Amino acid sequence: CFLDTTTTTPNTVLELDWPSLVTEVGPGIYEFDLFSHHFCNALIDEVDAFDLSKLPCRRPNTMNKLGLVVNDMGLEPIMTCILERLVAPMCKALYPEEEICSALDHHHSFVVRYRTKTGDNDDGSSGLDMHHDASEATLNVCLGRDDFTSGGLRFCGHHGDANHRKTQLVHSHHKGRAILHLGRHRHGADNITSGERN
Repeated sequence: CFLDTTTTTPNTVLELDWPSLVTEVGPGIYEFDLFSHHFCNALIDEVDAFDLSKLPCRRPNTMNKLGLVVNDMGLEPIMTCILERLVAPMCKALYPEEEICSALDHHHSFVVRYRTKTGDNDDGSSGLDMHHDASEATLNVCLGRDDFTSGGLRFCGHHGDANHRKTQLVHSHHKGRAILHLGRHRHGADNITSGERN
């Protein structure tokens, strides 16, 4: 994934100038293009089909009512590829003082759906309260879906720091774009005001 397979093997980890490939949108918060719109649409179609199948699936966590763990759909190999060939080397370069980011070897990959509250549909899935993750690093990718408005990513300080409740940044999410940050960086999803997004 991501690399020219004529010049690399599946286990190749490239030594790239990772900082030149990202934009730092806030302290320790990096944005970059990751997926094409075609890939985003295809992944959403797969998630929707799996959800409609009524096959057993785990919800991603206790905060999100709409979503599923993509490893349960058979997508663990591609998520592992993303971790090993992109996220792990990128984190090692972007967070050199973070010893816990120097050897990432596990992922909990999931998709969450946010939708506008309509009528009796108040399932609490239009946004997500501020929290920190139980991870060394978090990769958040906007898959899009219908046209949506609002739903920005809100960042505060790091869990345990004096400023952990003070808003530092509200960033607009765009289809196919990824946001990378430390897991202890408190963040949330503002409510969307129209449409749906994953």
